[in-house]
Amino acid sequence: MHTDFTNYLDIISQMAQRNTVFLYIDPYGIKELTFEELSKIYEQIKKHESSIEILMNFNSPGFVRCGLVAMKREIDYSIPEFTDDFCEEPLSELQGITLQQMDIIAGGDYWRGVIADNNLSFAEKEQKVTELYMKQMAKYFNIVCNFPIKEKYYNIPKYRLIYGTRHPDGILLMNDTMYKAREQFLQKEFADGRLFDIRPEEEQKDMIAFTKKLYEIVKINEPISRKDVKLRAMEYFFCRYNFSDYSDAIKSLLNGFEGLKLFSKSGRTRINEDELLSTRSFKSS
Repeated sequence: MHTDFTNYLDIISQMAQRNTVFLYIDPYGIKELTFEELSKIYEQIKKHESSIEILMNFNSPGFVRCGLVAMKREIDYSIPEFTDDFCEEPLSELQGITLQQMDIIAGGDYWRGVIADNNLSFAEKEQKVTELYMKQMAKYFNIVCNFPIKEKYYNIPKYRLIYGTRHPDGILLMNDTMYKAREQFLQKEFADGRLFDIRPEEEQKDMIAFTKKLYEIVKINEPISRKDVKLRAMEYFFCRYNFSDYSDAIKSLLNGFEGLKLFSKSGRTRINEDELLSTRSFKSS
C-alpha cells in the first residue's frame, strides 16, 4: 500500500510495545519526517525496554539548505550543494519554511547556532548538524553512528546513513557491514584501474595508533571484556577497522606491542569476546 509513512507511526509505536522493531526510513527530503513524530516510537524504549533499531537516510545537506532558507540567510548559488540536482527538495519548495517547522523536524532549536555561524563552511555545517541530530537520538539509543554516502570522495555527502541501536551485537554487525561498503567505495575511487592504491593518508589504516588506543581504553576501564573494548573503540573508529583488525590488535597487545602489554584473566592469548582484559596481571591482583 502506498501511503504517507507518518500515518503508520502510531501503529508502529503500538507494535514496539510488544515486538522487536527494525525501522528503515528513506524519506523524500526532510520536511516529511519530524523528530517529534519519530520520538513516539523511540519513547517505547524507555517505557517498555523494547528492542528497537533504526536505519535512516538523513538528508543532512538538505537540512542545511532548509535551515538557511528559514533563517533568511544569503545563499551562494555557485556552491554545488545549492543546486536542485544535488538535493531532492527544490529550493523553490522551501521558501515558506519557518524556524518553528525546522525545530519540529530537528527535535529542538540546537541547529540554529550552527546555521547562523558565518565562520562555518557548508561542509562544516552539514557535519555539525548531523552530530547534533545524533545527540538527540542518543537520548533513546545506547549507540548512534553514521556513514556518509557520497558520489565522489571529496564531495559533501549526498546524505548520511544513521543507525541507532541498544544492542551491542547490532553495532558490531553494522560496523563490519559499513566497513565493507566504505572499502568498496575507496577501492573504486583510488585503486581500480591503477597500479597502486593511492587513497589519501587519512584513509590508510594506522594499526599502531589504533592498537595504542585500544590499550588506552583498557587502561581507563579495566577490567573490561574484549567485546566492550571493541564497542568503546567504535565510538572513535566506526567503520574504519573491521572485526579482524580489532581481534588482531588485542592479540598483539596480549603478546606485547610497542612496550605495551595486556593481560587476560585466563592468561591465554587466544580468547573469546567475554574474556576480561587488564593492563595488570590478574594473578597479582
